[in-house]
Amino acid sequence: MTDKYFAAQGPLATDVMECHRPYFTEGMLSRTGAIRVRLHNGEVHHITGTRYLYTEAGARIRAEDIDGTLEVIYLGEVLVSYAPGEWADWTDLQPTDGSE
Repeated sequence: MTDKYFAAQGPLATDVMECHRPYFTEGMLSRTGAIRVRLHNGEVHHITGTRYLYTEAGARIRAEDIDGTLEVIYLGEVLVSYAPGEWADWTDLQPTDGSE
């Protein structure tokens, strides 16, 4: 199993960038939301917001299964999507103290 870490790119996030685990952990602490996606190929993608994102009014990264396509969304913008059959399951990660 391979873990990959991603963070929203920029304050008006429209996509994600691959990052190191410490940056992902920092994003988790920002309370802007995080998703874990397990793929059928054995990879696990961890996707988080960052301290640069707008967080008022409950804005946070979330995921939705739309007819088999998993979309990771922030403020209505799809940051990344996974095709039907590509992903096995996903989890909405709650903010933590930095440990998973």
